[in-house]
Amino acid sequence: MLPAKQYNYTRIAPTPSGYLHLGNVLSFAVTACLAQKHHAKILLRIDDLDQQRVNRDYVQDIFDTLDFLQIPWHNGPRNYDEYKSEYSQLHRMEMYQKALDQLKDAGKLFACTCSRAQLAEHDAYPGTCRNKALPFEADNTCWRLQTDNVLPVTVNTITGELITALPLQMRDVIVRKKDGFPAYQLASVLDDIYYNIDLSGLTNGVIRSDKYKGEAWKLLRVSIRDDDKEQLWFSWEVFGDRLSNYMHCLPIHEDIVMWQG
Repeated sequence: MLPAKQYNYTRIAPTPSGYLHLGNVLSFAVTACLAQKHHAKILLRIDDLDQQRVNRDYVQDIFDTLDFLQIPWHNGPRNYDEYKSEYSQLHRMEMYQKALDQLKDAGKLFACTCSRAQLAEHDAYPGTCRNKALPFEADNTCWRLQTDNVLPVTVNTITGELITALPLQMRDVIVRKKDGFPAYQLASVLDDIYYNIDLSGLTNGVIRSDKYKGEAWKLLRVSIRDDDKEQLWFSWEVFGDRLSNYMHCLPIHEDIVMWQG
């Protein structure tokens, strides 16, 4: 058997919008196992751009859960104060905005004023605002990435090469929300670049069922010129119901509190 390929960094990236559940525990455990197998260090990144849902207790629950599971991490915040003062995504807003401006200046974005109600009857974005040339700074406007003529992408995974096309659900994906904050997909990609993440369950090998291949991937393509070199940044995630809904998972917060007490 060939030795496992070595990587530098992977990451655990929970969202503090609620207490963690068994789905999170499974994700953390898989990430820790992959890190050990590939001799990679672990970054703890807390995805907190949805500020209206961020709660201090939910952030603390992340640290308590990792301690409870005895999962080590080598970079990232060690407590709430470090998270707030050094590692919150709010500290990287300038980086996100720079990327958005580069995309806009390169003509890769368009403004959209469609509401959720207007789009509810469609399985995918129908391109309503793609050719309207709406002003980017108008009120109640999101920014979408133009995804015309996107070619299939070959991804190296544990089980071999995966060739996947851009699903309809990810055509003209939102990269800046109507509240002015960068969308999760954009921020996640940029953060992986910023922290030099080269091993991720989303990009390098969580073993998935064949039924997901080619259809259960979300793909974000961001093309930005940097130092006269064009970089292609990709991010994948399984779409459909959240794992917590699929598994009918309950938060494990009370179990951890009992263990601590």
